[in-house]
Amino acid sequence: MNCCSHRMPLSLIKVKRSLELDDESDSCWREIKKKKLGSTELSELSLWKLANRHENLLQWKNLACQLGLKNSEIQEIESKFKLRDGLVECLYQVFLKWRLKSVDACNIKYLESKLDLCDFDENKCEEVLSAYEHLFFTNQTKLEDIKLCDKALWDISEHVCVEWKSIARYLGLNESDICEIEIKYLFKDGLRECCYQVLLKWSHKTNNFNLKSLCLCLIQQSFNYYVKKLMEMFV
Repeated sequence: MNCCSHRMPLSLIKVKRSLELDDESDSCWREIKKKKLGSTELSELSLWKLANRHENLLQWKNLACQLGLKNSEIQEIESKFKLRDGLVECLYQVFLKWRLKSVDACNIKYLESKLDLCDFDENKCEEVLSAYEHLFFTNQTKLEDIKLCDKALWDISEHVCVEWKSIARYLGLNESDICEIEIKYLFKDGLRECCYQVLLKWSHKTNNFNLKSLCLCLIQQSFNYYVKKLMEMFV
């Protein structure tokens, strides 16, 4: 069965990550969002990246205790997200709660010191993308020159819909946007429509609306397999 089926039962879908409406979205952080804590702003995206890079996910509860979460809060996160969305989402929810509870004390350096982070150099993403570009496009075609119409976005959504929430975060959508899309489209239309709506919102918000920007976003998440699929579509 195609996991992108419009009306596939949710019980058969193992969505890796999600965020429910009553969780700590960016709206809760609005008053202090612009404040720099440590050397890096504690945005949803920076916390999401750290959750994805943490290697010892089985110890997420111990980490939550170290960050000051109560047992009741940990149990709530576990019941909402573990079976449906996995450990990465559980850890991300821990970070969101920690950020709200420790506004004056928390900073990104402190959080990094508590994690077992895998090596990942975002500065090399451009190099990886350039290598793929030379592999698939032997002529003078440039990825930044390939514009994405609505039909192209619909076709792309078929290939990447399973990771639609992670892609949304890396494309700059905030959690309230993601929650709105989930409520409107997930139960009624499925993952592919959610992904398509993410890509549409991104296209309306950015001037860098081209294949290069989208592929770079995927490489930043180590979704290189999807980059190859997308390039095959446009060769």
